[in-house]
Amino acid sequence: WGGYEDSLFEKHALALVEGHDAAVPLFLFFAPHIVHTPLQVPQEYADRFAFIAPTDKPRHQRQVYHAMVSFADDIVGNLTAAFKRKG
Repeated sequence: WGGYEDSLFEKHALALVEGHDAAVPLFLFFAPHIVHTPLQVPQEYADRFAFIAPTDKPRHQRQVYHAMVSFADDIVGNLTAAFKRKG
C-alpha cells in the first residue's frame, strides 16, 4: 500500500525495529493518521466491511471508517510482531 501515508510510516518503523540493537532501549512513538479524514483505504480493506448495511451517506463512510481502523490495527499488529521477534 505504498501510496498510503501510514504504510510509509509502518515501513520506516518496521525497518527501525528490525535494524535496532535489542540490547539498547528503544522508544517508538507511532501515531497513525489513517483514522482521520480523508476517508480512504485500500479496496481490499473496504471489501472486508461490505457486509455492514449501507448508511445514509452516499460514500458509505461508516464502512470505510471501519476499514480504516482495521488497516491501522494490522499495522499495530505488524509492529508488535516485529518487537516480539527482536525480544
